[in-house]
Amino acid sequence: MTAEQHSDKPKIADRRRVPGTGWAFCKSLSDIRSLVAIFTFLFLLAMPIALLLIGRENFAAMADAFAPQSSSSGMTATPWIGNTIFGKPLPFNAALLPFHLAVTSLAAVGVLIMGSALFRRMYRRDAVDAEWSMPLTKNSWSLGRALALAAGIAIPFASNAGAAAGILAAWGRNFTDLLLAYSQAYLLLFLASLNFAGFTVLLLSLSGRLFDALVILFTLHFAWPVPIYGISLLATENAHHEPIYTWLLAPAADMFRLPFIRQNLPHMIILPVFWFVLAWFSAVRRPAERAGIKTGNLRWFRWIQPVYSMAGGWMLGAFFSTIFRFGVTQPGWAFFLSPSFVLGMLPGAFLGQILSSVITGKRLRRDPHGETGSRTLHPLLAEWLWSLLGMALLYALVLLNNAPPLRR
Repeated sequence: MTAEQHSDKPKIADRRRVPGTGWAFCKSLSDIRSLVAIFTFLFLLAMPIALLLIGRENFAAMADAFAPQSSSSGMTATPWIGNTIFGKPLPFNAALLPFHLAVTSLAAVGVLIMGSALFRRMYRRDAVDAEWSMPLTKNSWSLGRALALAAGIAIPFASNAGAAAGILAAWGRNFTDLLLAYSQAYLLLFLASLNFAGFTVLLLSLSGRLFDALVILFTLHFAWPVPIYGISLLATENAHHEPIYTWLLAPAADMFRLPFIRQNLPHMIILPVFWFVLAWFSAVRRPAERAGIKTGNLRWFRWIQPVYSMAGGWMLGAFFSTIFRFGVTQPGWAFFLSPSFVLGMLPGAFLGQILSSVITGKRLRRDPHGETGSRTLHPLLAEWLWSLLGMALLYALVLLNNAPPLRR
């Protein structure tokens, strides 16, 4: 009989590495690899393959048609200077604008689809329990998925840029100059896509249902820009026509404006970082019990509802003002203080508030089982009070937009 010696030290085979951010990133990117491949093909179809189908001579004729001065060679030495379309100046040749808008549309759709695919497990209680039972921290989980979404966006952009650059460079020097003029707009579009991705991840982390998150994303991109654009149209001569808050809550809509406006590169870099950090903070603090809860019942949602009240008040107020004044409007405060506008704004703000509550499943009647149900305001009365905040926001933005610039 022989004695056996047992050691307390674990065997090398049992020393398993605890998964971290790198593992979460690789696993998440692997989960959306099919979507990345699909959008990479669509990006290539929208620009490089389309350029090959058009052909060098036809594209040269298109670029020359938008050039300010023609030459005997069929193209100008600087075809990107002086281009305008619909009265708006472009920093690159307008022949590239259809390709740019196609890539912009694909980028916006890609952010929504890939973001939904990566974070849809947060909305199922059983999936959330399985996720948190893994030896993986919330930091690694959220950061790995956010990095996977950024990489999923970067791969189609990089593939498209490489293929398009190779084609235009092979076509000749003038096409290379055209490509260099377009490169800055393409870089800004990529940064704007990351900005929209961070904003999307934030709303996905805050919402209780995927349906509510997507609805809020779509409606915010309508409810925020419409009154802001209307306010800017009625601004006075000394007004700020492009305040910094203008497109903050509509990053996808802002992507389509990039060719027509001047953008500050540091500003475009800071915005994605801001949204991704805020999204990381929200994902880490997200309770597991939130999965499946209607977003309208969450506390944070009521603080963005004034945006919908503002949009509803603006649209119905502008409609009433047009009807009663027969289309004759005055710029500045005269329009917003007119009785017809105020008469339409009051019910419009309330309707915008109610509609946003109904879509997201917010409770609009008293809870008979609530402890303080009989002592609180009726939900409809509370909705009307919150709609007043939307009207106050509208007039605050009118005041900011019509304020004269500061003089030194």
